Amino acid sequence: MNMKKYLVACAFLCIMLQCYKNVFASNVRIGVLANRGDELALQQYNPIAAFLENTLNGFDFTIVPLSFVGVDKAISSRMVDYIVLNPAFYVQLERRYGIMRIATMNNKAAGFKSMRFGGVIFTRSLNQQINSLEDIKGKRVVAVDQNSMGGWLAAYGEFVRNGITPSKDFKSLEFIGTHDGTVNAVLSGQADVGSVRTDTLEQMAESGIISLSDVKVIKHQEHGPEYDKFPFLLSTRLYPEWAVARLAHVSDDQAKKVAAALLVAPDNFFGNYNTHIYSFTVPLDYRSVDDLLRELKIDPYDKLRITSFREVLFFYRFEFSSGLLILIFSLISVFYYRSFAFRLRHAKERLLHELAERKKIGSSTRDVEISFLDSTS
Repeated sequence: MNMKKYLVACAFLCIMLQCYKNVFASNVRIGVLANRGDELALQQYNPIAAFLENTLNGFDFTIVPLSFVGVDKAISSRMVDYIVLNPAFYVQLERRYGIMRIATMNNKAAGFKSMRFGGVIFTRSLNQQINSLEDIKGKRVVAVDQNSMGGWLAAYGEFVRNGITPSKDFKSLEFIGTHDGTVNAVLSGQADVGSVRTDTLEQMAESGIISLSDVKVIKHQEHGPEYDKFPFLLSTRLYPEWAVARLAHVSDDQAKKVAAALLVAPDNFFGNYNTHIYSFTVPLDYRSVDDLLRELKIDPYDKLRITSFREVLFFYRFEFSSGLLILIFSLISVFYYRSFAFRLRHAKERLLHELAERKKIGSSTRDVEISFLDSTS
């Protein structure tokens, strides 16, 4: 009986200790851009949450998968404390909300790893009509999302540099929402050409979802050490990998602990977990991404596309409205001031005239009085 009570007491104590941990542990939410869907994002990033939780005492880490359209809202409403996202999103949101990168991802797939990535423009291997970028004109094109760095923007840059305007030169352009969906749309014949990030095809082939023999990639023509050693299929320029960033409300002390834990973790510290992350490194330079956004005139450089006076009026309508109100108020003030000054000057002149008249009348009266006195004397 005493043993039973002892076991019950121990169980109760364990429950209380767990409750104590849950109450006093700091809940940290890590938002992740789920470019291949929520389920896969959780599979790939939950090991990071577990690693950080075991490394940093007093913190509970939760992975929050985010869609492309959900990233901005998650940051603006502080739904998350940290965010893992593509470099284009990082550059945009750094300017918009002041998020700060603390690490850059070292990616792995099919036995290779890289801290840089790009885009892959591909078609079905049996499609003999498409062998170059020029051949894509007049074709049905699918991509991941207009904000996807590897799944669209990197390819968009190549199109622009080769004199191709997607909105005019493609038969159609559709954004599927995920990399897997984009690949499936091309291989099923729903589209002629697709754009995904590098290593996507290798990851899908490694998982047995597709066969690399089923796709044909339009290869990037640029050469150099960086490109010659790149281990994945590639159609575009290379850019720094995804960033891990802290939001502005996160304390410096907590951010330092999280960054240190990620940076000192050994290579391939997730082992055989289903994740594409090999390790993390110090934040890379993202100026090349900023240059791409500037070249494509995409946020925060989208207003550079203005070409007509009507567009100027539309984009700066609030500034014009405010300026117009200020101008009207200033004109009214000037008109009122000048009108008031005119009336004041006119009143002053009338007063001086009246004073002069009264003075003149007064002088005449004194002359009459003097004459009268002279005559009576």
